[in-house]
Amino acid sequence: MAELGGYRLRGLERLRRPDAFVRAAEVMASLPERDRYGRGELLVPGLLLRSAGRLQEYYAPHNEIASSRAKVLIAGLTPGWRQMEISLRTMRRALLDGRDAPEACRMAKREARFAGSMRRDLLAMLERLGLPGKLAEWEAAEQAARGPAGKPSPASGWLAGSPAGLDGHGAADELKERNPAAQPDLHGSPGEPFELLDHPLIHTTSVLPCPVFMDGANYSGHRPPLGRSPLLAEIAMGHMGTELSSVDKPLIIPLGRAVEDALRLLAADGRLSEAQVLWGFPHPSGANGSRHSQFEAALPGMLERIRDFKPDFAHQPHGMGAERSLLNLEEL
Repeated sequence: MAELGGYRLRGLERLRRPDAFVRAAEVMASLPERDRYGRGELLVPGLLLRSAGRLQEYYAPHNEIASSRAKVLIAGLTPGWRQMEISLRTMRRALLDGRDAPEACRMAKREARFAGSMRRDLLAMLERLGLPGKLAEWEAAEQAARGPAGKPSPASGWLAGSPAGLDGHGAADELKERNPAAQPDLHGSPGEPFELLDHPLIHTTSVLPCPVFMDGANYSGHRPPLGRSPLLAEIAMGHMGTELSSVDKPLIIPLGRAVEDALRLLAADGRLSEAQVLWGFPHPSGANGSRHSQFEAALPGMLERIRDFKPDFAHQPHGMGAERSLLNLEEL
């Protein structure tokens, strides 16, 4: 267990990028407590992972932890500046509060993922797809496969009756209190409110797991196209290859066309089946003014794909140790 600036860095062996996490802890330990940090404080050499020309990749901790149990993989493109700042600030506070490294990363992910109105719109779209009810159905199948010893998830019960609607006021937006017996590793701690994205059969990630900037601005996926940048293609193929090795044939929800482009590269490489992907799911950001019309156009095909999706609970997922053996810690 390492000690650093008042932090006790426990659990580093469970992280994907422990060396980068330690460097980030050093940077954050050197900064004063703030309600919000500026670019000049965080876009610094200690957090820079690598660069190529006008592209820079910086560290953020919220894609450090794998989830071997998940059956739904929601993939964004890359964390932006706002997500980077929130996740590092949350990590700093969690470490000062005595949390171990994996828990600090989990808390950072929960605070930073799909921040703002994008989260509300994403949750509404997932409800419109009937995902809460499907998760309850799949969880029952998982427990049946485990036998009498199978342990119910804290998500059981209320998700099955979640109303659907694109107004954002369904069960996924009405936060529920967690079961105090919940396991805290990946999907919440006792006393935290519970939302759909906390469900243990859902894993959220990004094709580019750490923030990427183009000339200091959030990378949009288009300049350059991901597939035409050796740096970005290497990061995406490596990270998503690891995610797909950790999660057994999940249903994949790509948030926007840039993510779809990355998934097509993986499909062409034989790492996933196109039948696993909800093609046409729009990026839920408010900046995408066509998101609702895009969603409606793709809805029939997505509903059919969800109906046809049959998660396999017969195989035991990789444990964290097995997952970590697949990782190249020098990758990022």
